[in-house]
Amino acid sequence: MTPEKLMIDALKGIVPYPMLRRAVKVSVDAIRAAQAEQRQRIIAIIKGGDRPWQELVDAILKQEDE
Repeated sequence: MTPEKLMIDALKGIVPYPMLRRAVKVSVDAIRAAQAEQRQRIIAIIKGGDRPWQELVDAILKQEDE
């Protein structure tokens, strides 16, 4: 069940509110974990390598292409 479907069902009264809150919290936690991982990767790229800034630019451009 997608978060969108959960929210629509919750608005219709089909999904209990606590279940919706739990689903939203899991989504937010997943986003925060992904952001923290990205931040660590960026810090590692900046700190190391012969051309760290070029690596950072390449990583950003690659991410935008995906």
